[in-house]
Amino acid sequence: MLRPAALFFVLLAAAAGCAADLVAGGDVLLDRGVREVIESTGDPARLFAGLSPLFAGTDIVLANLECPLATGGPVIHKPFMFCADPAWASALGAAGFTALSLANNHAYDAGRDGLLETARHLRAVGILPLGAGENQIEACRAHFVETPDGTVALLACVDLPLEGLAPLDSLPGPADASSELFFDAVKAARLQADWVVVTVHWGVEHVPYAHQRQSDLAHRLAEAGVDVILGHHPHVIQPVERIGRTLVFYSLGNLVFDVATPPSREALLARIKLHRDRTPVAELLPLLIVDCSPAAAGLDDGEPIVRRLEGVSAGVNFHSLDDGWWRVSFEP
Repeated sequence: MLRPAALFFVLLAAAAGCAADLVAGGDVLLDRGVREVIESTGDPARLFAGLSPLFAGTDIVLANLECPLATGGPVIHKPFMFCADPAWASALGAAGFTALSLANNHAYDAGRDGLLETARHLRAVGILPLGAGENQIEACRAHFVETPDGTVALLACVDLPLEGLAPLDSLPGPADASSELFFDAVKAARLQADWVVVTVHWGVEHVPYAHQRQSDLAHRLAEAGVDVILGHHPHVIQPVERIGRTLVFYSLGNLVFDVATPPSREALLARIKLHRDRTPVAELLPLLIVDCSPAAAGLDDGEPIVRRLEGVSAGVNFHSLDDGWWRVSFEP
């Protein structure tokens, strides 16, 4: 399949033709303070009550799962160890997630077996586990989603030191962003799919701007043919950028999380329409996280979030829409 000669981000409120719809958020944690909320209510689905209506009718809904879902519990000894009840996978499926990244610095919290168990629990509820596998080749491979409007390749990787176990290519683990195997998988996906989307766990926690290492990796992914890059791990919102035809969200912030500091309670959903004529429309919805649960921010709370993002995103403007979302546009 030939690559498009050019990819432009339109400023119009609607674009002609059909499109594949993708909605993405940041980090989902189901342990620590979030576990306390779930156990106090007895219903993990309540965490996603503000999100499910936003996911309805969407072809692809993805985020980063910041904890294993494993029966054995945490097995790695370090300051932050997470592991959630596998039964809660059903709430993730019911919320509307279709793909979740397992490529993060908590991938090994329940050991290698726990990582593979997590992937099994997600598949059982109809969610694609991205960025993890029996070995590095399998972890790096693309997952292809067929939509009525074309094929979307989804890949996930982590660009952070892994905690607890040594990463070995022949053993189970998350996809390593620095591995040539990952870039081989990206380039292969480029030849097979209409669009390539990569979600990356990277950056510096609680820093509202992208590190040079993030920028370098984003440029390399763009050169390899990635159309959309979706970032997480910093636990705060980071800039939006366009590299050539590639749209980059350096960090969407948290999604379901227990950190109560104001910057970490602010988050984003990205909604991207991938058009056959290769002119995606990108929109953002500001969120506020209250008692670990996210919901759309009203205009009074949402506009300051967007304007702060606009202030750190060079050459990017945001335009409010009637439904609470904000259109992303780029200066020539």
